Amino acid sequence: MTEPDLANPQPAGKPPILSIVTISFNQAEYLERAILSVIDQVGPAFEYIVLDPGSTDGSREIIERYADRIDRIVLAPDDGAADGLNKGLALARGRYFSYLNSDDCYLPGAFAGCGSSPRGHRGFSGEQRWYQEVS
Repeated sequence: MTEPDLANPQPAGKPPILSIVTISFNQAEYLERAILSVIDQVGPAFEYIVLDPGSTDGSREIIERYADRIDRIVLAPDDGAADGLNKGLALARGRYFSYLNSDDCYLPGAFAGCGSSPRGHRGFSGEQRWYQEVS
């Protein structure tokens, strides 16, 4: 996979409502569960961006397994977690943004309330629990 052009990250087309970014480094033990918790969501249009700076524990093979359901994959060195997250943010096109640690996961239906709230304001409902920590 090639690294996307971070200087021009906005492809043509209508942007999704939500952008989800996961950065991972040698987290194969948890990564598949995190990825599945995103790609199995239903609800509003969202994009999924996964970044890995050079895992050697099988993480990249897991990412490749789901490549057809991940919108953007960056397999390139970074200068640590903050730099990786900033790269992911630079690629995000959604109106809203969420970051999912590679050792966490979203609960089923987590995106269902995205884009609306009880008062009719566009946004997220504060009554949703988005993720569950993996112990």
